[in-house]
Amino acid sequence: MGASRMTEIIDISLDITEDTVVMPENPEFDKERLASIGKEGYELYKICMSNHIGTHIDAPAHFVSEGALINQLDLDTLMGKALVVEIKDEHKISVDELKRVNLKDNIRLLFKTRNSELIAENKLTKDFVYIEEQAAGHLVKNGVKLIGLDYFTIDRIEDQDKPAHKEFAGNGVVVIEGVNLLNVEPGEYELVALPIKINADGAPARVILRR
Repeated sequence: MGASRMTEIIDISLDITEDTVVMPENPEFDKERLASIGKEGYELYKICMSNHIGTHIDAPAHFVSEGALINQLDLDTLMGKALVVEIKDEHKISVDELKRVNLKDNIRLLFKTRNSELIAENKLTKDFVYIEEQAAGHLVKNGVKLIGLDYFTIDRIEDQDKPAHKEFAGNGVVVIEGVNLLNVEPGEYELVALPIKINADGAPARVILRR
C-alpha cells in the first residue's frame, strides 16, 4: 500500500479580541466576566460585538430586505472546492483582472491582494484593494456563488452606496470578509466556511482551507 497523503489544514480566520479592527461606527469586541472559577466554580462571560467583526460572512440580507439570513444559507455554498486568486492590481479588483480567471468551473473564489499585509497588521485604512461594481457584476454573470476578500470590507469605505455589496446581495452571492491569506499560495483548495447559526444578516465564521 502507498503512503497516505496528509491533509493540510489552513486556518484563514482572524482572532477576535478587544484589539480587533472594526468598521467605523461598528461596536468593538467587549467581554464582561459574569462568573469565575475562583468564585462560582466556572467561567462565564457576556460578549458584545458587531456581527460583522473579524472574519465574517455577509448573507444577502445584509443589503436586501428579503434576502437570505445567515441561518438560511445553503451549506453546499459554504463548503467545497475554492480557488485562491492572486490579484496584482494594487488598487482594485477589475473585470480585466478577472478575465484571466477560469470562472466556468469555479463558483467559490478567494482573492489574495496586497490587503493581506494590512489585515495581518490589524490595520484599518482607506487605501486597500476593493472590488469594483463592474467586477462584481462580472462574477455574478459567470455564476460565482461565494467570494472572499482579504480585508474587512469589499467596497471603498467612503462609498456609501456599497455597489459591490449590493450587486452580490441582490443576486444571492455569499461574501466572506476578513480572510487571512497572507501565507496562502494561489491555487485550488477545499473551503469550509461556517458562521454562527444565528437569525441575522451576518456572523463571524471559522474559515479553513484544506488541500
